[in-house]
Amino acid sequence: MRTIIAAIDFSDVTDALVATATEFASALGSNIVLFHVAPAADPWVDTAFDRYTVGAPTSPHWAEVEARHREGILDQLRDNIRAAGVEVSVHLARGDDATEICNELAALRPDLIIIGSHRHGMFHDMLLGGVCPRVVRRAPCPVVVVHPGDTIPRQSQPAASKSAA
Repeated sequence: MRTIIAAIDFSDVTDALVATATEFASALGSNIVLFHVAPAADPWVDTAFDRYTVGAPTSPHWAEVEARHREGILDQLRDNIRAAGVEVSVHLARGDDATEICNELAALRPDLIIIGSHRHGMFHDMLLGGVCPRVVRRAPCPVVVVHPGDTIPRQSQPAASKSAA
């Protein structure tokens, strides 16, 4: 396995998703692509995404400020993954439509996609069109879904054998 896509949205599942991707990449000798799609909507329409907040625009250059902020978060996540000894790159796209996101993911030719789910439910997905279910259905490869609060069980090391005296 060579390429693992970590599809992040800066929500409360981001840390668990990055940890999962890092564990998989370490175990499989793979590289990670941090994949993020910035919303096409103006930032004053939807600026807060959980603990990573862009904030209301204070200058006419809001698009530049938003882009730098997102890139800064992605750079920090990339540096943390590199510190764990995993090769990582960043792919930033722009759009809102789940179909566009699926097409962009497929173009990267991943061997595995790791995506977060917010467990909004079927009604929410019907009204607003959940991205995670669409990616799972249309993915060109296996998909791992991470939920808020998920943790990766660490592989336990075998106990050192003790010889009887």
